[in-house]
Amino acid sequence: MDDTEIKMYEKNWVKIAICLARMYGVGECLRPLPNIPLDEMADIVIEWTDEYIKSGWNLSNGGDIVDFFEMKIKIWTMDI
Repeated sequence: MDDTEIKMYEKNWVKIAICLARMYGVGECLRPLPNIPLDEMADIVIEWTDEYIKSGWNLSNGGDIVDFFEMKIKIWTMDI
């Protein structure tokens, strides 16, 4: 990757991470999603952001991050 591609990747990565974190925050308020410590939430958002980008989910499903988030929440809440 050249410098421009890296900057765009980083910019998109940050946007996706912020979006996922905000969606979880809304879920904490509107649903019975657990309020988890910041460090744990940061790890989850990093993992989910990497998965969203690397899996190509953002290219399939028209890039619908809401569908991805709902899938992750369903899987994640089954584990807790």
